[in-house]
Amino acid sequence: MDIEKLFAVLPLSDPLSESFKASLQQEVIYLSLPKNHFLVEAPRPADHVYLMEDGFAIGFVFEEGEKKIHSFWGAGDVVLTPQGCFERAHPVEFVQLTESSNVWCLPHIALQQLFESFAEARTLYRLVLGRYYALTQSRLFDLQHRDTWQRYEKLLHQFPHLEQRISQEYIASYLGITPQSLSRMKREKRKHS
Repeated sequence: MDIEKLFAVLPLSDPLSESFKASLQQEVIYLSLPKNHFLVEAPRPADHVYLMEDGFAIGFVFEEGEKKIHSFWGAGDVVLTPQGCFERAHPVEFVQLTESSNVWCLPHIALQQLFESFAEARTLYRLVLGRYYALTQSRLFDLQHRDTWQRYEKLLHQFPHLEQRISQEYIASYLGITPQSLSRMKREKRKHS
């Protein structure tokens, strides 16, 4: 594991202090996990925060026995469920790897200790939650103001090669349509281009 890769993808504009880097390096665990591994399983509170080095994960809830996809994470993304990780509430969501993935894993208790000891950890926390909030707001805006095709194109731009990584069913669920509607929409767009 190259720990410098971890430091390079953390969303800080200022360099990290050597003492923070050393403390983080002592606590973080590097894991190679198989496809279909669950990072978060409702209703258990999330015990870790993850940073994806590579691979892919989906976030979903079960509604009427069906998976409803609400999030995707790829390389460089911080995977967390704010309620489960920071508030220790019981999440209703699951996070599952859709392919073999390498992740850095930070236990919740170590995260709390870093918060107490380093201002950088608290700054990083605010930045990660800010990014999470911005993505949530962007998704809400898209759902209210963009049509399905625009949301689909944005998703493909955000996650190149997405269609080779996950099923059409998952993409359709994220877009809020059926897989048949997704196929029909793609067919219509190909016809008119």
